[in-house]
Amino acid sequence: NVMESEKPTILLFGNPGVGKSTIISTILGTPGAAQSGPSFDGSGVTCKMNEYTVPSGNKFAGYRLVDVPGLNDAKKAKEAAAEITKALKLNKNYIVIFVMTLEAGRVRGQDSATINAVLGAVEERKFPYSVCINKVGAQVGANSNKKLIEDCIKVGVHKTPHFVAMLKVEYEKMESKNSVLGKDNKMILDLMIENSQPVFIPPSSVSNVVPPDPKAISNLNSRIDELVNENKRMRERHAHEMNDLRNSFSSSGGLFSMLGKALDKVFGM
Repeated sequence: NVMESEKPTILLFGNPGVGKSTIISTILGTPGAAQSGPSFDGSGVTCKMNEYTVPSGNKFAGYRLVDVPGLNDAKKAKEAAAEITKALKLNKNYIVIFVMTLEAGRVRGQDSATINAVLGAVEERKFPYSVCINKVGAQVGANSNKKLIEDCIKVGVHKTPHFVAMLKVEYEKMESKNSVLGKDNKMILDLMIENSQPVFIPPSSVSNVVPPDPKAISNLNSRIDELVNENKRMRERHAHEMNDLRNSFSSSGGLFSMLGKALDKVFGM
């Protein structure tokens, strides 16, 4: 049995190139603590399960960090799945975090597929998990619809993330090896860990992780596209209705005209 007083183990999942190693080095407070660097060929830097202990003097001193390879690497998918299965059977109190990136402001099917594959390997798959969206551009961050992102993340999972953190892109470090994130992103990481709910996963409840096949990823991308398009249509309908309301108020004269002008200011029309 795991002692309740035992510090949690932070279990990080994520596909190649999402920046897990840099996030681990940032949490540990040591540049290069986890091997990192740009991934140009789609192959992951992490090949085996790696374990780290957060050093004393750190906010999360005594916590364990476990980094596993990404599933979206065709050459190493089976090996990665075996390493993830091993990590899920460590008999620990876990803080489960999935690291991902957005593509043109939308969730990628391969990242939802990874969440599906990991949760699907655990008998009680409704346990809490957090999502860290890394390398978010300023324009995407300002215009992001958190509810839509959460809906896209949980496609096929039917479980809303317990906590979603968005880390700003740091362009000057994207080509660097063994770097750490800046203080603003570090503060967001700390907040995510503090608010992520630990969960004990009995090894007996874990089955072998199965890598998602290309067809499954394609289906997830299609479902995500449907959600994004439906959200766009809904926003357009709302804007059209508000425009009709504004015009109705403005053409009525008197008080209604004043209300129309007020709506112009509120909605920027």
